[in-house]
Amino acid sequence: MAKLVVMQTILVLLCVPFSVAASLERTGAFEQVRSRIPADLRPDVRKAVLDTFGEARLSGAQKLWVELGHTGAEAAPFLVEVAASDASFPRLLMRRAVPDVPAVRAWGALWQLGALAKPALLQALVDESANVRATAAWMLGQLRLDAIVPLTAALTDESTLVRAQVAQALGSLGAVQAVTNLIAVLDDKDTAVRAAAATSLGQLKSLRAMDPLIKRLKDPDDGVKACAAYALGELPATSSAVPGLLVLLDEREGNLAASAIGALQKIASPVATPPLLAKLEDRKYRYRPSAAIALGASGDPRATLGLVACLTDEDRTLAVWAARGLGQIRDRRAVDPLIKALEDKCADVRSAAAVALGAIGDLRALDSLIRLLRDEEAKPAWSAAEALGELNDPRAVKPLIAMLFDEGRRSEQPRESAVRALKQIRHPDVVNLLIDSLPERSSHARLLAFQMLSDLTGENFSDHDPRTLSRWKEWKKLQQ
Repeated sequence: MAKLVVMQTILVLLCVPFSVAASLERTGAFEQVRSRIPADLRPDVRKAVLDTFGEARLSGAQKLWVELGHTGAEAAPFLVEVAASDASFPRLLMRRAVPDVPAVRAWGALWQLGALAKPALLQALVDESANVRATAAWMLGQLRLDAIVPLTAALTDESTLVRAQVAQALGSLGAVQAVTNLIAVLDDKDTAVRAAAATSLGQLKSLRAMDPLIKRLKDPDDGVKACAAYALGELPATSSAVPGLLVLLDEREGNLAASAIGALQKIASPVATPPLLAKLEDRKYRYRPSAAIALGASGDPRATLGLVACLTDEDRTLAVWAARGLGQIRDRRAVDPLIKALEDKCADVRSAAAVALGAIGDLRALDSLIRLLRDEEAKPAWSAAEALGELNDPRAVKPLIAMLFDEGRRSEQPRESAVRALKQIRHPDVVNLLIDSLPERSSHARLLAFQMLSDLTGENFSDHDPRTLSRWKEWKKLQQ
């Protein structure tokens, strides 16, 4: 879901506002809804609906939705009507803080009904109101209800809004049988519909959509171009899309360049390396960090020196992504510059450099990573521990144990990273040195050590028994 946030945002901006005959007034909205509840509902269902739109806050109403979900589906048509009557639905549900309004409560009730709401939603899909049809299409997609055939038919709806919501729903449902229909919709006269179709084709990952999507990279609308770029990045084996995406690198408006770079990152074609390096070197280019990400994903050693140069760039975000990219490429020419970056003033750069050195696996970094275990900030320290685990060298065992029992550390993350690294090294000295280092005083670090000893030896002494410390020491004597 997280990878679709940008595309969904584009679709929201493109879609025309919901058209309704009469929107509910915010003041007294719940009272108006309660007054319209059908009188012929079964008494228990009607009570549940009344309670759902009662005075309770949104959090309180959630319990009532569960009750409603068990009482039957006859309330579903009314709930769809309530959801569709709000001009801002379903955009309400895309906000970071979801408002407590009738449409949102209606959606919550329909969510609880699940498959029981399907008949009402299918009926709403042919309602005379375009807003009701669009809301029904959106809900069928969100509830993952099998409605591919009627939704595919609705791609020819006269309403722009309905067609856009239907196209988006088909992507949510994984409707691979609708690929041909969605490809046809890429030529729709409306930008919102074309954008929704492109996004859904990316979700469906059908290679049949490649050429039509490449064509959309030249769409007159920037939003459609961005959605097409995203979709091409989702398709397998899409190296033929690289030339069209490279053209978008020079776009300055509408974040098109960012969308193109995101697609190039997923395609990871070496063909894009020289153009991306040129953008990386252009200090006026606003998407340099994104270019560094794409170059790292390519795994192309030709990008190594360009990324190394960025480790000292004044843009610290760029330096972080350059370090991460070098870790992905794993070119040993980057080891010395990354070791130097372990002393950077920026904690995030030190951390990224440590992770990259662990990924490259060159023992030249061992001593520097051991020193980084004592970093004042938690993130570089635990990154160093993780990297030492990757290097798998027994010389790191004692420093990692010291880090585990360092009482001066406020954060538990470095300790937990030390435990993971010690388990990864699995040297015979780990168990003996760990037992010798066990403190007399009980602590979270000692508990972690007990658990690790059990994992490494197969012995199962109680972690909370006061005698556990002495039992481990006795166990060590018996092994000698």
